[in-house]
Amino acid sequence: MRAAFIRRAIGVAAALVAVAALVVAFMPTPVGVDLEAIRLGTVEVTVDEDGRTRLKDRYQVSAPLAGRLLRIELDEGDAVVAGRTVLAVIEPSPPSLLDARAEGEAQMRVRAAEANLARAEPELARAEADLQFARTDFEREHEAMARGGANQESLDRALLEVRRAEESRRAAAFAQDIAEYELEVARAALTRVR
Repeated sequence: MRAAFIRRAIGVAAALVAVAALVVAFMPTPVGVDLEAIRLGTVEVTVDEDGRTRLKDRYQVSAPLAGRLLRIELDEGDAVVAGRTVLAVIEPSPPSLLDARAEGEAQMRVRAAEANLARAEPELARAEADLQFARTDFEREHEAMARGGANQESLDRALLEVRRAEESRRAAAFAQDIAEYELEVARAALTRVR
């Protein structure tokens, strides 16, 4: 019985030694630190890294004639007022030789702009017809709901279609305006070539 007690005591002692060895092995080692006296002052922190610019809206600035863009005088953060602020000045380049090829290219640009305008006009007419149909459908649904023959969901869908048709009509009108502007630009370039 005494021998069993001694064996058990040796087993417990061995387990305690193993646990102590594990604790010492996994104990974090101290890390050296720099110490400094606290002073009152300003903190300056800079970050020197490459950055990326993300553009939400892209705008294309173009001119009907070739030229040289002069230095832009505006700085970041300057106020820009529509119709008043001059963003850039393009100095025209010296006139090129008037040849048949340049005149032919200018005429082709005019024809392409005319074709683009011809394509934009029926798109606007289609968008206006869609808008008129959507409005008529909305009025029909509204009257049916007043008489109890329609539900709120069908009225909401008709209203959504009216709004979609209005936006499509606006987009088609903008496309036609752009086509007209491009035609004017092409005609101006043709006049200059001649």
